[in-house]
Amino acid sequence: MATGFKISGVDIYDIKTLSGVEVTSDWEVIKEFDFTKAPDHTFVDGVARPFEGVDWTCRNLNTYGGVDSYVKFIEGTGLQIFITGSTGADSNFISSLMTDTLVQGSVSDIATAAGVSFSDEDTLCYQILLASSFNNIGRTVTGAPSPGDVYNGTTQDGNNPSARFILSDGDYGSGQSGIWGGISAYLSSSITPHSASWHVRMGGGLPVPFPTPGLETDSIRAGGSDTKWPRCMEIVAVPGAGFVTSVAHTNSAGQNIINFPRPISMESLRSSATISWQIQNDITDNPGATPAWALKPSNSYINMTTGITLWAGPEIPVGPGTSFYISAGITTTYTKLRILRRTQNGYS
Repeated sequence: MATGFKISGVDIYDIKTLSGVEVTSDWEVIKEFDFTKAPDHTFVDGVARPFEGVDWTCRNLNTYGGVDSYVKFIEGTGLQIFITGSTGADSNFISSLMTDTLVQGSVSDIATAAGVSFSDEDTLCYQILLASSFNNIGRTVTGAPSPGDVYNGTTQDGNNPSARFILSDGDYGSGQSGIWGGISAYLSSSITPHSASWHVRMGGGLPVPFPTPGLETDSIRAGGSDTKWPRCMEIVAVPGAGFVTSVAHTNSAGQNIINFPRPISMESLRSSATISWQIQNDITDNPGATPAWALKPSNSYINMTTGITLWAGPEIPVGPGTSFYISAGITTTYTKLRILRRTQNGYS
């Protein structure tokens, strides 16, 4: 079986060690999407667009995108999301707030398009290649604050452009009970030069013992400039709704990432979390009850998101969602998506 992993153009399954023992990979490439080959199309919020056998649906554009924002397939470029902060609506993924503009596709549909069936016991790896650019990171306020608010006219702590790679149950919007987890990257507008930060989050309608779902489970400040913006994000989802995330902004040679890496090989940020609300012990043989897994292949959606989070700093103590005019913009282009499955027990 071909794996998609090649060394000098030779598939790894065709390579043997000096002793003649075959070298095998325990990851199988299920499906790869090259969004640069998608015909030109401008998405309409809530309307699916088929590509490579999967319906890709835009969400949250009208309410949280801002005027002039768009989501497009651009042939030769990829899936591009452009967001302005002009609506003043808070775009984020935290707790039950799932308001970034996003494009999502069903994992079940991907399996069907690939001609395979996923089991709840499968470990799946999702990888995305992306690039982002920004304009006017600092905040500009053209409207007067609400009565009682304070604004000194100089703050930069107001808009953090972000891109996130999220695995969810398909829910979206504000105040929903959807279950999700994934990796986020954002630029802090309050620091000059604007610095990139990455963090892992889980969120949604989680019961006790998760009293504050959606808060960072891990966080790292990647560096002092926006050149640290990630070029590859990865989620490895294991049975029982646990996941491992990885991020890289350059390859091992210090160059831009244009090809997919081996799963769990990126080390710029690696973290893990679980959004299962039942203990994961003996998940394949749980006497007396079916494990209450939050996410599994049959109900999961891949989400490629872009947004601008409005944080009110001490100069404007009004909280997210305030109707100031924000001049910032972010453009994120998603070029390729790959889904892999780990062979159970490490062999086929």
